[in-house]
Amino acid sequence: MPTVQGTCKTAAGAALDGAEVLIELMPEGIVGFVAGSDYEVSAPAVLTTDASGNWSASLVANSLITIPTGTYYKVTENEKYTYYISVPNGAGPYRVEDILTAPFPPSVDDLAESIRDVMGIALQAGTGITITVNDAGDTITIAASGGGTDAETVRDIIGAALVAGAGISIVVDDPGDTITITATSSVDAEVIRDTIGTALVAGAGISIVVNDPADTITIAASGTPAATWTTRTTDFTVSNDWEYCEVTADRTATLPTAVGIGGKPYEITNSHLSTADVVLDGNGSQTINGLLTIRIPPGSTLKVRSNNANWQIV
Repeated sequence: MPTVQGTCKTAAGAALDGAEVLIELMPEGIVGFVAGSDYEVSAPAVLTTDASGNWSASLVANSLITIPTGTYYKVTENEKYTYYISVPNGAGPYRVEDILTAPFPPSVDDLAESIRDVMGIALQAGTGITITVNDAGDTITIAASGGGTDAETVRDIIGAALVAGAGISIVVDDPGDTITITATSSVDAEVIRDTIGTALVAGAGISIVVNDPADTITIAASGTPAATWTTRTTDFTVSNDWEYCEVTADRTATLPTAVGIGGKPYEITNSHLSTADVVLDGNGSQTINGLLTIRIPPGSTLKVRSNNANWQIV
């Protein structure tokens, strides 16, 4: 690692013997992950000057810290005198006065990518949960993978599965049946919240609510304890509250919009005794397996599921 050197003296030029030098990775509160290594930068370096006021430290080059990008170091001498440096990727030694930099926030794009990468590492899937990180699509999808799992079990599994990374707090409210993810870092917290809110995608059995004014992201199980059954004899639009629908006449059933209810399933049964089909409409331009409508013959049942954009037969 590169060697960085400094010298502490008074305004009169006298050497400061035994002065403390604190070197911290910035932005404040982050953990730096080093490309191709088996360690991370997670604690400050604490040094003491010698009789001549000199100090020396081996520091990780900032360019090698890839998560997050745009890091630098804060140096505090004698407990109150502060400046900032950016360490080059070379052997050194480098004098601090030659590598000074101004404190700066990482770019929004770099910070957003870093947040997604850290969240992808921090989130761990427990039993009955799948977590899919799509780096190219900038999304992290959390879904319940167990068929028929009740909502309380799903919430408990999610609460155990989520692990808070740097700058994030996760609060599980079991009586309230919610899990709240909040950005705690003082480094551009709004960008962190917006990035997490965009990156997290609700999979099957999960709802994700982003409250931008309140700066919170709430993850909850969206399943209901018992299936909802209804019967219809006229043309109708399927309600979000239903799961099973029996149609006893030759009518048209229109599905709700698939957007915003990814993973939501419906079963439509045609119990009409004649030869008339029930027409299932995908809702406007939204399709069912690529078709605007599907016909359900008498005595048949069709199950569909939202993919958050259209409907798929399952």
